[in-house]
Amino acid sequence: MKRLIGLAILAGVLGSRSPASGQAAWTFNSVSGPSSSLRGFQIDGPGGNPGDQYSTPYGFLFTLYGGPVWGYGMNKTVTAGTASHDLFMQSYTVTNGQPVGQVLNVRSDNGQVSMGPGISTNTGSRQVQITAGTPTTPLAGLAVSTYGAQNGLVLLQGDGVTKRTQIDMDDLWYLGTDTGALPGNTNGNWYMLNNNNPQAPTIPLLINASTSQTFIRNGCEVDGALFHNGSTLGFYGATPQPKFILSGCRSDGTALANLIQKLQAIGLLTDQTTP
Repeated sequence: MKRLIGLAILAGVLGSRSPASGQAAWTFNSVSGPSSSLRGFQIDGPGGNPGDQYSTPYGFLFTLYGGPVWGYGMNKTVTAGTASHDLFMQSYTVTNGQPVGQVLNVRSDNGQVSMGPGISTNTGSRQVQITAGTPTTPLAGLAVSTYGAQNGLVLLQGDGVTKRTQIDMDDLWYLGTDTGALPGNTNGNWYMLNNNNPQAPTIPLLINASTSQTFIRNGCEVDGALFHNGSTLGFYGATPQPKFILSGCRSDGTALANLIQKLQAIGLLTDQTTP
């Protein structure tokens, strides 16, 4: 019971050493033991009360040896530019009790979340915003450990029609699925998009979902051995041809004529020779 009374006293205290004028109420189960007697707890930040001039949040303050460590509560005032009374978790320094910034913030109007040191209300276009570390102590943004043959990351399209998913890398490069880059093929093609020039983005790499054909545009440099394991080959837009068999006689020139014909068939030359 003493702990519950202490909790009620601390309720409403966040951002200040002195209690705010929030109202706290709780419900007990009289037939349960001390460990399970509290059935519910309510903290109310009264609105329209002339005597309540506090704009500070309402919630819980967790202390250690009298010094604040964690605060957990709700913003009383609506966050600027939103319709949200944010739910948040605040970290404090133990030595002087000064806040070091929010580490978790959830909007009440649309559920947008921001996480990380010193974060604020998420007003961007992302449902979850993570700030990893600080400029002086940077951290990795996200790590996922799985067991067995489970996916570490799943991207789904919620409209039930298209198969459009995309990973954004600083608005410069995108990896995604489903694009109209191939007419009539919007059924999950995989692509890499270059957005370094937003006025004229290009797709230098695309894999057709129907045929698994890979399209490399705007040039490709191979700095190692090039190994072709296919059954056909074509150059300069020519229809790919199977490995040809050279025929004819070298002494009368028919073999050379046949070679020229085969090379022209796979696109390596245009025969403009004369007899």
